[in-house]
Order: sequence, then C-alpha cells, then structure tokens
Amino acid sequence: MPHEVEITQRMRPPSVAMVVEADNTDQFQEAVQLNCMLWGGVFNPIMLYGTDREQEFIDLLELFAPDYAHCIAAIPEDAPIAERLQLPERRYFLSGLTWRMENRAFAMKMCDVSSIIQKYCLGGLWAQPVLCQWSDDHPFAALNSVAIGQYPSGFEIDCEGLFRGIRDVELERLDGMHPPAYLPVGGVTPLRLTAVDFTFMPPPHPRLIGPGALFVGYHDDIQDLADFWNLRALEYRNLHFVCIGEPESIESYSDYIPELCDTRWQDAGGPRGQPLLHVITGRRCSDQEGEVLMSRIPGAGEDFRVMFQRMSASYWTQPNVRGRRYWAAEMTELCMPDARRVAFMTIVPDFIGGPQSSRLWTTEVELGRMYADEKMVGTFPACSAIEEHMGLWLIDPDSSRLSCGRIVTYGSYGARSHSVKLPTAHELISVILRDVGFNVSTSKPGRLADAIISRMGNVESGCRMFKLRGVRNAIHVLSGGSPHSVQEIKRAIGEGLSASPPEQGLGYAPGIYGPDIDVASVLDWLAEHRIMRPGLKLECTACGSNEWYPLSYIGDTFICARCFTEQPMQRPDRLPWSYKVDGFFQEAGEARGSIPVILTIWRLMHDEHWGKEVAYTTSFEVEDEKSEYGPCECDFGIIAMGAENGDYDILIGEVIGRDGEGKDDIDKLRRFAERLGLDNVYLCVSTIGEGFSNEEKAALRELHDSYMRVIILTRDELEPYNVSFPDQSMPQVLGWDGLWRATVAKYLGDS
Repeated sequence: MPHEVEITQRMRPPSVAMVVEADNTDQFQEAVQLNCMLWGGVFNPIMLYGTDREQEFIDLLELFAPDYAHCIAAIPEDAPIAERLQLPERRYFLSGLTWRMENRAFAMKMCDVSSIIQKYCLGGLWAQPVLCQWSDDHPFAALNSVAIGQYPSGFEIDCEGLFRGIRDVELERLDGMHPPAYLPVGGVTPLRLTAVDFTFMPPPHPRLIGPGALFVGYHDDIQDLADFWNLRALEYRNLHFVCIGEPESIESYSDYIPELCDTRWQDAGGPRGQPLLHVITGRRCSDQEGEVLMSRIPGAGEDFRVMFQRMSASYWTQPNVRGRRYWAAEMTELCMPDARRVAFMTIVPDFIGGPQSSRLWTTEVELGRMYADEKMVGTFPACSAIEEHMGLWLIDPDSSRLSCGRIVTYGSYGARSHSVKLPTAHELISVILRDVGFNVSTSKPGRLADAIISRMGNVESGCRMFKLRGVRNAIHVLSGGSPHSVQEIKRAIGEGLSASPPEQGLGYAPGIYGPDIDVASVLDWLAEHRIMRPGLKLECTACGSNEWYPLSYIGDTFICARCFTEQPMQRPDRLPWSYKVDGFFQEAGEARGSIPVILTIWRLMHDEHWGKEVAYTTSFEVEDEKSEYGPCECDFGIIAMGAENGDYDILIGEVIGRDGEGKDDIDKLRRFAERLGLDNVYLCVSTIGEGFSNEEKAALRELHDSYMRVIILTRDELEPYNVSFPDQSMPQVLGWDGLWRATVAKYLGDS
C-alpha cells in the first residue's frame, strides 16, 4: 500500500452541451447567446439534433464529455439520444439553465460572466474591449453571433449593460454587408470574455496545427456554423470564419494571416522551409472553391503554404482529436489511503470576486501514481465500461462520475467530501473484458506468483535477481523438494553466471552489483530471502529414518520427523551440508512458471512506463459467456494508461515452457484475442528458454498473420537489466509498439 497519494484538483465552471434542432437557426442563435452569458461558454459544444445524425451526436457527446446538457430542441422521450442525455450516473440532463425574468422559479445555476465583467470594470483589460451591434435582419447575423458574440435580451442580468460599463469600451456598429474580422484583432468581445481567467493544458499529442486556422464555409449553413463553433471550442483558440462567395471576408484577414501560420515547418527545415496555414473547408465546400478563395491572399504559395482539410462527421472520432482541458483554479494535497480508500475535500475558492454560493462547480480530480504498489493505479481508463461500473470505486456516485479517465465531482460553492477506492489492474481488466462477454476469475498459478512477489517485496526491485541465470539455475535444480549438496548448487550458479554475466555497474539487489556478483553472493541472497535453506540429513536412533532437517530445527537435540523421538544432536562436522528449496519455490518448473511470468512483467512494464501509468495482474482465467471456447488461462495482464487523457492499452500474455510444446497455448491465446475484438490490445508470448520450436514459430506466425500485435520474448530480452542498451540482434525500442515490431522482425523475419 502506498504511503501517501498526491491529489490534484482543478476547478472550473461546468461544461454544458447545448442541444438544438439541426435546421433551426433561431435555436442555434439562442444557444450562442446563452453561451455568451456563461463563464466558459465558448468551450461548450453546440450539438445539432436530428434523426439522421444520431451517431455524430453520440461521438460529440463522448468527445466533449459535458457535465450537463441543456436541450433547447424538443427531443422525444423515446429517442435513443434522450436516453443518453438523461443517464443519472452521467448527469448529462439539466432541467433549467436560464434565469429568465418570466421564470423566476429557477435561479441561474451556472456561473455567469457578470462577476468577470465587474472584476474588469475596476481596471483596464489587457486588450481593447469591443461591443459590436447589428440589426436583427442583418444578412450575417448568425455568423456575427458565432464569431463575435451577442447577449440575449429579456434576462434579469443585463450583461450587455455591464459590458458597456467597462472602461474604454468601444462600440462598433456593423452595417456593412460583408462579415467583419475581429475588430480590433485580439480585442475582447463578449464571446472572448467567457474565456477569461482560465489556464489551459497543452494537448498530450500536439497535432500539426499552428496557432490558428481558417474555416471556409457558408454563412447561412447551420452545419458549417456548428462545425466552426465546435472546432474552436475543442482545439483552435484562433479560428476565423471565411465566407464562400464573399471575397471581402478573406481580404479582411490578410494582415492577420501570418500570425496564424505554423512556423515549426520553417524552423525545422520542413518542405520548402515555408510556414504552413491550416485551412478547414466546410462539408458543402468543394476543394476548388477553397483554393480559389485562398488564392486571393497575398503571398499564398510563395510566403506560406496552405494545407486543406475537409470537415466531416468522422472528424470527431480521429484518434488524435482530444477535448480541451481548462480550469480556473488548481490545488494539490497529499492524502493517506486507508484500505485502498482515499478521502478528500473539494473546495471552490472565491477566486473571481463576488458571491458564487448558488452556482454549480465542477472539479476534475487526478490521483498521483501508485509507485509503491505495482498492481494499483490512480488513473482510470477512458472506457464506457469503466464509467458504467464506477460504483466499484466511487463511494458517492451521486455527486461524481468518471469521464475521460478522470474523476469529475459536482457541487455548489463550498467544501464537499468525496472518497474513492483505488482500482487495481485486475479490477480494470476484468470490467473491460466483461463488457465484451468474458467472465474473469483468479487462478491458482496467479496466487502463487503473487505470493512470490510479496515475498520478494515487489517486481521492480525485489525480483530483479531472477534475471540472473545463476539464480534461476539454482532454483531449477532444487525444484521438486529434494536436497542437493553445496557443490551441486555452486556448480549450477557458476554455470549460469558464466553463460550470462551480470551487467556492469547495475544493482540487482541491495549491496549486490554486477559484475562483482559471484557464487557466494548469490548463495547469500537465496538464503537471506529463504528461497533455499541449508540443512543436514540426520539418522534417527529409534526408527532408523534418514531425513533432512533445516538448521532452524536443530539444536542440542532434534525430534525425529517420523517417530517424534527426541534425541541428542549428532556431530555436524561429520555430516555433509546440503540445500533444499523452501516453501512455494518447491513447485516444479521454476515455481510453476511464476519466475518467467515475473520477468516478462518486469520487461514489459519498463518498456511502456514513459509518460504512462502501468499496473499488472498475474494469472487469471477467462471464460466466454457464449461458450464458444472453453476456459482460457492467461498468465498475466498489464494495463497502461495515459496520465492526461485516459487512453489505455491492454496487454495479455502467455508464458510457455522450455519443452517446445507451447503450440496449443499460443493457439488458445489467438482464439481468445479473435473473440476479444479490441483495437487497443497487445499480446505477448515469452519463454525463458533460448528460443521457440518450429511448431511454436508456426503458431506465432499464424498469430502475426491474423493482424494481431504480438510481442515475442525469449531470455535474450528477459535477462538484460538495462533495456536501454539492447544486444546487437535487436535495435533500441520505445514502448510496446516498438517492442512488437522489433521482436517480430527478429523472430519471424517480418518488419
């Protein structure tokens, strides 16, 4: 159990998904105006509802993971989307968002921008505040609202009046027929004011985008307007709308375009050494229309290159598209877990000025890594099955949920207590496999491996000595329970150390460093950890039995193990000393395969630990609920999760013996993986032997030809301590993906 857990809390206003009908411009503008009233409103998605777009609706819901949903559209109760919005454990449905004067029964539940405006009324903003106005029949009214922001009328809180009171505010009347650029560039508009006082987290996998981009679309197309809004809310903080058929639109941005270009191409000596301008075209826009419009920009193709990307419904499901992370306040504390349970208090500070006691707040909670327990994690996978079973870990699910791998709590202003049960790798893998139709249970070999790891302390440092072939040789010779002479044990250790010398300058155990490791130090380590015990064979004077006794059983007298006669101890200098393996190490086959399993886990956890939290579970049994296959025993499982976005990979492993008869185990692993059908699964087949038999290689070839990512390991990969300096037969690798490609190339001859 870890001594302490670091808990990071990031507080922000709740995110709200605005749901409007796909062909209703008035509802869309209402959603925009409501977002202009909300602190953080520019980051709230606007989702178009229609019977023919349910899948895209669900994709957006999963991508943005909003805390609540406000339905402006009338959604039938029996619609599948309505069921998704009203799941109580996801808290998506929000009955009542507005604080309209005609509906005084509902107080404003969200944090509005009035406090932000009042805060900056006392002093000047860092940029020129601009309040633009236009008539209701303006041809670009909808685009103006989306690009600049507009406050609704008829509300109790007069945000427009408050905005007018800001010192040095500039009033701009838009009467022209072409859409304006931001006036002035970088000025604070009502929409930009909703993003004030936030800290933003860089994306974990930066995409090839620059500081900004252009969106080319039709100003009267609600789909283009919604795509523009959601792209800006998601990842483009500087996204500008360019109208097709309105050349003045692009010309108004001519001076600002160099600031949108990505100069990383130029700095890195990219293609032609030119900056790159990212342009996203709307769904109705043809490539020719976009190219013609971009050709009006001075310097296009000469001073900078233009890269086009077509907008589509599949954009939201791309693997490198991530939701924006932002917060208004952050604090970190240390907590002491109690029986895997961590309790903490969420506190929303008064950091924006003004009372916020009646407002709802959201807190994202991250638990620090469980360095002291390799089977326990502080991160949750971003997986719908995990979120649906959050009651296994969250003690108070009514006020919290799991979203994108993080704990999200809800509440109004003030302190609120929460508690979470730290998950184990076995629990997480069991829930994920159960979701695709498998029942998971522990196995006896798994309990044996756990007992060995517990005896040693942990996998990382406690089991490192098992990498030495001399240690494994001694255990192999002693396995079975028969005592062996000191000379036999020393010979086995010496042969192993000679065949595979310890690596220079690396500590295998406290006080044991290679290459100074010799037979004596290995013997001392084995005896210190009670893997083997010295003793004597003594003959009973009463019954004549000749039994082996450990030193702890011998004193001035000893008791016969057969007839229980107590008798004087014989002279030990006349008796030969011998060694016998102790406890569960007596199991045949290197503790019934537990040591090869431990070494494989050690290697795989080292290869995938950079930037990720990794935890393991030892042997478990899986059984298909459809009874298509019999029970399958997996020797180990590892889950690796990204710390920032909840991305995760699962690795299922099988360890085969040295007898060359592992084909059936490999085939069983292949059938299990085929039935599993998950994209983020790696397989591993390892052996502590020198290599694989021809039948095993054929089974591995079939596994690889089935387009499965299988990592193949032998003692060449399991024995090295420093995995950063591999042998000449395999290049240096990074992560499971690199290890998969390198080992397949080495053992199957494929790149």
